[in-house]
Amino acid sequence: MSSTPSATDASESGGPSLNREEAAHYIAGLTAELSAIARQADLTLLGYFLEMARQEAQEIVVSERKARRKAIDAR
Repeated sequence: MSSTPSATDASESGGPSLNREEAAHYIAGLTAELSAIARQADLTLLGYFLEMARQEAQEIVVSERKARRKAIDAR
């Protein structure tokens, strides 16, 4: 898998070209950090919503990996 793009990469090129799994992985990392910041700042509800977004993104990563493995095994 390619390295995770930075926010700078996205703004300089008009947005990184990521597949679903890569985008979800990147979003999971960002939302984990943002959730921690929100909770430290006593922004409990915002932290909760960011954690829910992280979990959804992580579920997509897992689902995409399973689908890719299944496609490889079917060859």
